Formats: sequence, C-alpha cells, structure tokens
Amino acid sequence: MRIHLIKKIYELFSTIESAHMDAYRLYVSGSAEASTALLSECQEAAISIGNEIEKTEGKDTRTEQSLIEYCEDLYQASISIYSSDHSSDLFATLDTSLKRCIQLFKKEILPQYEMVFLPYKASMWDSLESIYLAARNDPRCIPVVMPVPYFDRREDGTLGSIHYEGKSFPSYVPITDYQTYNITEHHPEAVFIHNPYDNANYITAVHPSYFSNRLQNLTE
Repeated sequence: MRIHLIKKIYELFSTIESAHMDAYRLYVSGSAEASTALLSECQEAAISIGNEIEKTEGKDTRTEQSLIEYCEDLYQASISIYSSDHSSDLFATLDTSLKRCIQLFKKEILPQYEMVFLPYKASMWDSLESIYLAARNDPRCIPVVMPVPYFDRREDGTLGSIHYEGKSFPSYVPITDYQTYNITEHHPEAVFIHNPYDNANYITAVHPSYFSNRLQNLTE
C-alpha cells in the first residue's frame, strides 16, 4: 500500500481512538444516544479502512478480518449501552479490539513507494539511471519514468519550440506518457528531476507544469 494512504489510515485509526474516549464520556454522563451515534461513526470509519485495504491488498487479509470483528464489537457495545446491565469493561473491549486491528495493519500491510522520474532530454538520462535501476530492483518501489516536454528559450527569454524525447530513451526503460499520468492524483512519494532551475534556465525550460515549486506540493 502506498505510503500516503498508510498515513491517512493511521490518522483515521487515531480519530477512532479519540472517538472511543468521547463516547465513553458521553456514556458515563448518561447520554446513551450520543454515545451510540459516535460508535456508529467509528463503524463507518472502520468499514472505510477495510474497503481501502481490500482495494489495494485484495480480500481476506487478517487486518480486514479483524476490522469485521471490531465492527461486531461496536454493534454489541451499542446494544449494551441501552441494556439494564451495563458492562464495566464495555469500552475496554473496544479499545482492545481496535488495537488488534492497528497491530495487524502495521504487521501485514507493507509500504510501497511510487517514485516518479521526470527527465526531459534523453541524453541526460544517465544522471538518473542508477537511481531508477535501484528503485526497479526494490520490491517496495514503484518506479515511473515519465519524460516531460521542454522548450527552447528565445533571446528575449520567451518560450520557443517545444520538444518531447519520450521515444529516444533506452529500450529497457518503460516510458509513461505524461498526457495519461495524473501526478496530482497519484501523489508519488518521491519525484526525481535533473532540471532544478525552472524559469531561471536561459537555454531550455521544462513545461511549467513540472517546475519544482509545483512538484513539491504534489509529493511527499
């Protein structure tokens, strides 16, 4: 699973833990309806986490099974809140169940790093090649090589002819078309460039969509 998704899931787990405490305070103060409403929100969050895990890791992971069990515990807790025999360890059970989910998630769901390489001149690929090869040989990494278009600079500094060299790279490098890859949606963990000068390059300029001041907001 991608790192930024893992971070979001941990944040969601943290929100659920806080909701447990709030639900307990409401329960103790006698606000049963508000307490069960919070537990219902916890269930929705747990289902959302389970769906995300199934989407990226497939069905029948131990983590997903533990989330199903946690949802059952939430249901039983919601019933117990309204019963005449309130269990003193009602919320302790929920905390234990949730911690089991978090522990399994940490152990079972391995992080993956999507690394996007944005060369523009094929002749300069050698400056990125060793990093790309290391990423390609690392099972944790998803390397994406996406050559970007660039412009010649006119004498007055304006942009001149546009060039694209995506077809000139070595045959062993799978090329991703910049027109089909949405870097905003993918939000890669790392972006590698070899033209850090952006608008300050007086000879050539990569497409402004790939200036570093924009890319830094699209990656970890």
